[in-house]
Amino acid sequence: MGIIKNNIFITLITITFCNSDVNSLYDRAINSYKNERFADAIIYFNKIQDLNYESDIFYYNLGNAYYIQNNMPYAIWSFEKCLKLNPLNEDAIFNLKLANLNVKDRIEIPSPPYLLKMFRLVKSSYLPSEWILIWSLILFLISIVYLFRVIFYIYRLKVFEFILFCIFFISLFPGTFSIYDSYNIKQGIIIQNKVKVFSAPSASSTELFKIHGGLKIDIKETNNNWLNIKLLDGKEGWIKINQVLSL
Repeated sequence: MGIIKNNIFITLITITFCNSDVNSLYDRAINSYKNERFADAIIYFNKIQDLNYESDIFYYNLGNAYYIQNNMPYAIWSFEKCLKLNPLNEDAIFNLKLANLNVKDRIEIPSPPYLLKMFRLVKSSYLPSEWILIWSLILFLISIVYLFRVIFYIYRLKVFEFILFCIFFISLFPGTFSIYDSYNIKQGIIIQNKVKVFSAPSASSTELFKIHGGLKIDIKETNNNWLNIKLLDGKEGWIKINQVLSL
């Protein structure tokens, strides 16, 4: 295994916790982590998760604990969850890349063109709710500027009003894609060491190929206890629902 960025974040988690049970569990998890009892730390972290608590720092710490325990599928899932909440967490980005080196089926994707790369970076810089808040603030500012211009006859404010409109319409592109991806693209991480992919939602159907733990997949459809999945290279098939952790 490579060396992960193993910072332990404590302060922000403690401040944001309002549940005493969560606070107590987090303290135990961090103490176990610092004393290298990583299995115990994972148990406490999972108990916190059962209380429906989420934060990027929480998932980052959980991912580190799984990584040190050599549980790559769950480490990858944790780092991915961290980055869904905070796409700019550089430590999680680094550790995710390191964990993905252990994925047997990892698919190398060519680097996208610079403009597309920048667009994706801007799109992922904010959560869908944050994009909506940004649009609301811009529209509020436009309204204020318009009122000042009309009431006080400050026509020079037209320039500022125009600039705000331009910012608003430009921000619609990455923000809209961010919201669309959030609600329409479902993904997951394969958590079992070896998984058979079938041609239909039945174990008696044709086995198409095998995939391995840690692989990130798109989830296209659910059928009872089966998922229709798609890989980055275009392969599709059906696997059992308990073989995947959704992101």
